[in-house]
Amino acid sequence: MSFDTKPIPKTIAVFGANAHIGNPLAKFLRFKAPHVKLRLISSNPATTKNLEQQFPDARICRADYFDPASLEDALRDAEGIFVVTPTYLDEKVAMTNLVASIKAVASAVHIVRIVGHEPEQTIDRIPQRLRDFGTGTATQHFIAREVLDASRLPITYLNIGASYMDNFIRIAEITRRTKSLVWPQRYIPYVDPREVGEIAARLLLSPDRRYVHQFLTINNGHDLLTSDAVAAIMSDVLLEPIAHDGSKDAFLREFTGIWERRYNRKGVAEYLWEFFKYEAENSAFQSLNDVAERILQRKPMTLRAFFQEHRALIY
Repeated sequence: MSFDTKPIPKTIAVFGANAHIGNPLAKFLRFKAPHVKLRLISSNPATTKNLEQQFPDARICRADYFDPASLEDALRDAEGIFVVTPTYLDEKVAMTNLVASIKAVASAVHIVRIVGHEPEQTIDRIPQRLRDFGTGTATQHFIAREVLDASRLPITYLNIGASYMDNFIRIAEITRRTKSLVWPQRYIPYVDPREVGEIAARLLLSPDRRYVHQFLTINNGHDLLTSDAVAAIMSDVLLEPIAHDGSKDAFLREFTGIWERRYNRKGVAEYLWEFFKYEAENSAFQSLNDVAERILQRKPMTLRAFFQEHRALIY
């Protein structure tokens, strides 16, 4: 059986190239397709030196979604583009600028954009209390898709129907100090962000045109877990009892200061608690699938294996 093909990009631009998805993506591209020119993009001048050291043969670019001139410079001649955005970004402005820059340079044959929302959900069904917060986890990807869909550009949406496994590394200090997994009681699949990067790379390198204009929801196909079940797995791997504390008081106590400093925004922890509450109320949609396995051509990383690999970092 044969299918129509698409051109394989000769140059691929990677936004967020120093982060937990873009960096593994760039490393996989360098290994799998060393003939492809890499255009590695970061908005943070502090990370460009690190990228230059990691990827001496790549072109390292500083670009910002709110600086159209920098976008055009970074994307000129790029045929493949990987797009990921930080939480709480003004997606309407950012994606409007990005679309204009992509169309101005007129070289893209395939764009992969990371999003994360319930596949059949619409923004008007998101609770008003979450929409009133402005752009954020609950709404920003709907806003981004509205702009990108209208562009008619050759986009594949890679929808993260999961929680990133490395979140447990980010909260390790709290877990060590409290001997508890302080996290709301979620029921959600998991995925290793390194494999998300590889999946995006494989999509960009694929000659299969069927991936273009698709919305692909991915998870590891194995772990659909409640938070207390995650704490039990963590306990088994660490050989140390790790309790689960899903209380609102503990969540706000531990995360309010951290997240307000990280995002320079008041009310982030309260907003996320409300988002997790909304997610739990709609958790019947959660399901495992084999999309990641089919693209990776292997079984994805399990959460238990991730904990075993990163034991020293999660506790």
